[in-house]
Amino acid sequence: MKFHRFAILALAALLASPAAAQTPTPASGAEKPVRHLAFSLTVATNYSSELRGIKDIADPVGASGSTTQSRDRADGTIVCDILAARNEGDLLIDVWETMRGQKTPVSRIVLHADGQFNYLPDQKALASEAALLVPFLARTYIGPPPHTAGETWTVNDNLDNFKATTIFKVSAVRAPADISVEFEESFTVAGTQASSGVIRGRANYDPTKVVPREGSFDTRSRSQQGDQYRVVSTVLDFTLKEDSFAKR
Repeated sequence: MKFHRFAILALAALLASPAAAQTPTPASGAEKPVRHLAFSLTVATNYSSELRGIKDIADPVGASGSTTQSRDRADGTIVCDILAARNEGDLLIDVWETMRGQKTPVSRIVLHADGQFNYLPDQKALASEAALLVPFLARTYIGPPPHTAGETWTVNDNLDNFKATTIFKVSAVRAPADISVEFEESFTVAGTQASSGVIRGRANYDPTKVVPREGSFDTRSRSQQGDQYRVVSTVLDFTLKEDSFAKR
């Protein structure tokens, strides 16, 4: 699984590996997408210093000695224009985000069927909100119907500097085109910016159109700075507001 500017995680670059040499370069000029998607989002972030680091980052109560330093909240939009689809499930997508009236550069990626993605040459890393959301557009990330309530599966990531275990669960099936999915990921990032954390999320998802309709992600990451820990907690709520496939 993959992952702003709010420094939630240093994961966008770690989880999306560099594009392979055979990946085509972007074509010049405007291209009409085969599918246009836009999601509204609200991001609330809390930065704090954990003074003793007694409790695990996954503990919902948090450490007993902590000082809140700052809070931040912003509304925005993530746009995903799917330019091409291949039979094996790869999607060529242009992704950008607008937050506080500021638009990020367009990043062109190849999203694979399993939710992993590659950047084309000379592309900017996705904002972390987009990197969390984009995998849900992949063909087999959740998978096609039928699904059953209570169904679970686990995905392990084992990269050089990034280790993670993600558990998915189908929490409700209301119709073939309307299911609820929950996930929890525990991760560690090695290196000079070493950190650990947990991401919990849920989404109401349409397997027939391979798109999440609405949901939320709750991310908590901890990194050591001297004798303290820097803790960043972020809640992202999103809603699908535009889909060119909606009337199909």
